Amino acid sequence: MKDRIKNCEIFRDNRSTPSVSENGKTFQLDNKESKVEVVGIKVDGCVFTKKDGIKCDYLLGVESKKKLFYIELKGTDIIKAIEQIETTISKTKSFYPNWVYEARIVLGNRVPGVTDRRQYDCLSNIVKPSGGRIIIKHQDLYKEPYKVWNITT
Repeated sequence: MKDRIKNCEIFRDNRSTPSVSENGKTFQLDNKESKVEVVGIKVDGCVFTKKDGIKCDYLLGVESKKKLFYIELKGTDIIKAIEQIETTISKTKSFYPNWVYEARIVLGNRVPGVTDRRQYDCLSNIVKPSGGRIIIKHQDLYKEPYKVWNITT
């Protein structure tokens, strides 16, 4: 699995605005201040394929902060997005012990969807003990400010 993850890196550098995009939706970190190395990993269709079941779209890892951003770029289905991130964390957390797991969902529609509280709580039970948070945004571009992910927990 470690080799599959390494082979699915789409970048590993200290760019100012590391980002991932899909279907008109983008997630972007603000790395202008710190210029730390960030690795982008294509999960859906590379680390895991269709036969592996559901998974999120990307991981962005900040090794120096031991933070992993599990990213799902979605049209409207919040419940499925939560399931995808939850499943991906379960499949990958043994490779990132003692890291902070951050869940990020970027929805393209402007109208909030209905969230299944049980699904949200289940993901929360995985993310929060690591010191991470779940953020769901309804916009095509979500910029994660440095002050949010720079905090070490």
